[in-house]
Amino acid sequence: MDGSQEITAETDRPALCVDCGAALVGRYCHDCGEDSRPPSRRLRDIAEDFLEEVFDFSAPALRTAKALFTRPSLVPRALRAGDRSSFLSPMKLYLTATVVFFLFLALFDVSMVQWQVVPKADAPLRVVVENGELKRLENFLLTDRWLHRTEPHPRNDEAVAAFDAAAPQITDESERAIVLGTRAMAAHPSEINEAIGTWMPRILWLMMPLYALLLWAFHARGRLISEHVIFALWAHTMIFLLMVLGALWNVGVEQLFGLFGRELVTAKGLTLGLVAYQIYFTLGLKGYYEQSWTGAVLKGLGHTFIYVGLIWLPLSIVILMLGPAAQFIPEGYLTE
Repeated sequence: MDGSQEITAETDRPALCVDCGAALVGRYCHDCGEDSRPPSRRLRDIAEDFLEEVFDFSAPALRTAKALFTRPSLVPRALRAGDRSSFLSPMKLYLTATVVFFLFLALFDVSMVQWQVVPKADAPLRVVVENGELKRLENFLLTDRWLHRTEPHPRNDEAVAAFDAAAPQITDESERAIVLGTRAMAAHPSEINEAIGTWMPRILWLMMPLYALLLWAFHARGRLISEHVIFALWAHTMIFLLMVLGALWNVGVEQLFGLFGRELVTAKGLTLGLVAYQIYFTLGLKGYYEQSWTGAVLKGLGHTFIYVGLIWLPLSIVILMLGPAAQFIPEGYLTE
């Protein structure tokens, strides 16, 4: 047999159904009905699949949204029991909340945090340096504003000039780096949001197991670690959704009352969101872990104090305060 005969035999072999292996006669398999020509995937089809998988605006999604805000412990209890038809799965629940949160920030031009120079008196702003050391900010403060509309021109040039004048007088390299980092925050009040948007989702994924381990420490008896992971996903979902509500409060009041409203809601949206989270967290603990009111309140406060006070707060200070200063530390300074 020569080469041409081999090729002919190979090409004459009947096509087989990829699903059941039966010989195909025509486009559709006579045995299982499988189409031998799968439809081409358009960009529109991929976009629709993405929206369906991430947001899933169906009856389970609507039931989940309603239950999250009316019966706090119902959703995590159902997910723990394996109910995947009534509510969104734990992972989809958390992913949807994060997408909604960051999409909301982008659509409404809301910043997670902005720095603001607040004058304390009708006098020149000064950064006082004595004997090569930073002593104080005179006649102004640098404060943070959370979950507000991004201001187009919030920079205070007088404060920036005060930092520029003080930095060369400081002798210690690390202290000078902090002053220059503070100067950068006064000059670019919203720049830190790019770093927050990049690192916040990643850090939360790393912190999720720690959050679940803290739950295990408070509710270890007769519980699987997977049960605590489900509750941790639910709790972080509520954090993102309540921050959206806090931002809506800030934006709405500012729109209604203008400049007076801006002063009225300074830090209020974030505070309201955190208070609401603690209330929902306590209600969730009571129903999910079948706690008494006393146990739910005390364990909830203890968990929040450890997770937020001892972990998140120091981490936030490092990111928000030391992050801008890190670029000004001389190369090799920390290893000397």
